[in-house]
Amino acid sequence: PYSLYLGSFRTKGRADRAVSLYADKGVAAYWVRVRFEEKGLWYRVYAGHFEEASEAEQFIMKHGLQEAEVKHTQFANLVGIFSDPTGIQEQVNKLKGLDYSPYVIPGPDGSVNLYVGAYITLGGAENQNIRLKRDGIESRVVMR
Repeated sequence: PYSLYLGSFRTKGRADRAVSLYADKGVAAYWVRVRFEEKGLWYRVYAGHFEEASEAEQFIMKHGLQEAEVKHTQFANLVGIFSDPTGIQEQVNKLKGLDYSPYVIPGPDGSVNLYVGAYITLGGAENQNIRLKRDGIESRVVMR
């Protein structure tokens, strides 16, 4: 599982603006909160979910995203699997209200998987999972 890394920002507001700018280009981006011991809290902006790095590279070329880097982001938090679009929209709104940046990946059976986070390390996803549970969100760390 790979994602396109589009940039890092010190504030959520700047990350939200970046997500909005990519949406204007037809690219569904999302941000991930990352805390570094030395640097503090940052917001990384990612787009996509690709099974192979070559798929991600093709997406970069197709959408003219020369600034993008392919990253191996195999860990995330699965919030739910939905077949009803109403149920997923309620959960998306709830997550956004709690300061998360959710995204969906279609399932093989027509369902939709709702995620937050895209992490290179298991520890990053586990830290987010602790925060999700504190916020009353049931989720589990998965390999995407």
